[in-house]
Amino acid sequence: MEERFEGIQRRRPAQADRLATQQVEIYMLTEQMGLLERLCRGQREYEFLRPTQERLARTLQACRESSPNAVNDCVPRVAW
Repeated sequence: MEERFEGIQRRRPAQADRLATQQVEIYMLTEQMGLLERLCRGQREYEFLRPTQERLARTLQACRESSPNAVNDCVPRVAW
């Protein structure tokens, strides 16, 4: 997963749009949460899910506050 995320970040444009950046962050956090849910339930590593959930919630809230069309804009997407 880290290699895939690094590849996505390398493709990031120098002047990345704020919405696109938020969409990519939402995508990465959603992927991380899915992985933790599948692989770590009931284990010590599952504790790492809480900060990821909180970060995703903050990112989604910021996106919703700044986007004119939050339903369509604030989605997990690799925008570049």
